Amino acid sequence: MTYRRSRSLIGALRLLPVAALLAVLGPPALATAQDVSYSVFPTFEELRWDDAWGLEDARMPGIRVGIDFGPFFSLQPFYAWKDGVGIRDGLEPTEGSEVAGSYDLQLLGAEFQVNFGHGAIAPFVKGGGGVLRTEDDVAGRRDRILLRGGGGVSFALGDRARGEVFGERFTTRLPSPFIPGAVDSDDVPDDGLVNSLVVGAGLRLPVGGGYRATEGTFGILPGIYIEPYVSRIDFDSRLRLPRQYTAGGRAGIDLNQNVGLRAFYWRGVNDDIDEWDDLDSYGAELQFALNTGPGISPFLLVGAGRINFKDDFRDLDDVARSREDHLTLGGGFAIGLGDNTRIELGARSLFMTVDEEIGDVTSPDQLVANWQYSAGVSVALGARPRPRAAPTPTDPDRARFERELEALRAENERLRRGEDPERVAEVPTRPAVAVADTLPAPRTILVPVPEVGEIILRYGPEYARAAPDTTVRVDTLGIQPGQIDALVSEAVRRELERAGIRPGVPVRPDPTVVPEEPEERLRIAGRRLNALMPYTGAQVSPGELLLGVRGDLGIVSESIPVDIIPDVTFGLFGGSPTLMAGVNGRFGWNVGSERMVFPYVEAGAALSSRKFITVNLGYGAEFDVGSGDSTRRLFVQHRGVNAFREHQFLIGIRLPR
Repeated sequence: MTYRRSRSLIGALRLLPVAALLAVLGPPALATAQDVSYSVFPTFEELRWDDAWGLEDARMPGIRVGIDFGPFFSLQPFYAWKDGVGIRDGLEPTEGSEVAGSYDLQLLGAEFQVNFGHGAIAPFVKGGGGVLRTEDDVAGRRDRILLRGGGGVSFALGDRARGEVFGERFTTRLPSPFIPGAVDSDDVPDDGLVNSLVVGAGLRLPVGGGYRATEGTFGILPGIYIEPYVSRIDFDSRLRLPRQYTAGGRAGIDLNQNVGLRAFYWRGVNDDIDEWDDLDSYGAELQFALNTGPGISPFLLVGAGRINFKDDFRDLDDVARSREDHLTLGGGFAIGLGDNTRIELGARSLFMTVDEEIGDVTSPDQLVANWQYSAGVSVALGARPRPRAAPTPTDPDRARFERELEALRAENERLRRGEDPERVAEVPTRPAVAVADTLPAPRTILVPVPEVGEIILRYGPEYARAAPDTTVRVDTLGIQPGQIDALVSEAVRRELERAGIRPGVPVRPDPTVVPEEPEERLRIAGRRLNALMPYTGAQVSPGELLLGVRGDLGIVSESIPVDIIPDVTFGLFGGSPTLMAGVNGRFGWNVGSERMVFPYVEAGAALSSRKFITVNLGYGAEFDVGSGDSTRRLFVQHRGVNAFREHQFLIGIRLPR
């Protein structure tokens, strides 16, 4: 076998994000919202070793667990094993070397798979990594890091099961031949990376979860996600780096409801969180949401990054540093605050090396885990609300629906057989709409459009009968022959238009037909801006003239009656302008006076050009002045910046929108 440097595998792994984009930009997705499903995947693989290993080919049973994020993306932990793998036939180990007679193998790790479709036959690519463990009587247990990547084809087997065949490049680092004498030492690549080949097949068996039928999505979801956050990193003592506080942000897109791609940047801050430190970092992450519904949503993530140390940085041994590369594994959970805003709490393990470059690592024992704990807010800009599952009907509703449906089926069958309408039993229905008994043409009727089922229109004297309010009676008196069909067709057409359903070429519906809630209000983070509140004021200690504006985005929820108040303040201080922007929570009440006075208390956090992060507290009141049409609502407030270390006195006006 020819020895080549393993750049092809690394290049293939770099192409996985591109493949993910192609998967969602290519054929449109199904008209479903992706949710997480799970599958068990028994496999059989053949590992065809590079000559440097000196081992016979190994045929290994294995098992995978598929965590499927919609039809295109899947995260697959894997495990395979083979005991008693011998030395390659005809190989004579180097004389004097101590070699075991056989070796036990285990492969464990995880891969990310991107499917190019979900039909009867669908190609895919995948890549990932893990650990290759060998164990023998001479050297004992040895672990090596492996990278693997390739592709294959999946095909349907029945309604839900699928078969897969695949081939992958399997890369490990061998500074010298595994079996002494397997190849000449000069034939081993300088970097020690050798490539083997894995071919295999498997059967995917779904065990739970699936897709829920909701509003359709096509390709990449619209919107950019901005996630400012703060974090703390606890470095391993072997790295000789101090505990570090950081502030930064993530930005990216969602590939579907469960998979998101984020780039990140952070910069170090000192322990008092009022000055920048001499290090920063950048990188990227792939995030996997395990739940997209309301409430708490857990997520997993994988990524990589680089920490850059500036010239003035010194570690605990007073030594300068240049950079540290790292791999990232972690998770956390998000708490929704509406359709487009959520709080995110996460924990990430940053895997680094002590003495080697991370690209030169052979064993997982050379990696050091460093924990990063973060908290932030994710805001979707330009995104539409996530699809929501339809409410589940209760048992009484379901039973009543089944009874009504069965009665309608029976009546429909009798009508098709041509039975006398006078002998047709009454069908219980919900009150829908009343129609005049007999009106001269032209006339209109209102026909309800069901979500499921069919519309049956009956007219003529033989169908006119005495019934409760739910019975419709129609007569043809005064209508010319053939005119009834035209009237009914016109009535159905009009009612379908009112419901937003039009056959043929779609036409924008008349806004006067279907009144909608006005959309001219400005939205911030998915919430309507209820009011703008410009203000002015002054700060003491140090003195400063203030100009600012704040908004009112309404309460968090009915159970949490706290108003969300974004705020931007511009200040002039000694000729040098300052800027502070943040978000506050405000709780207020009405004292019940004739002047309509609303006292409130307030707390929040802000980013400041003078002190990086501040915690602001305050109290104040809104009150009405004037009377009649000239009534205006003003407010006054005492705000304590940085927990009342600085004092601001504000006065402004509330302008409803």
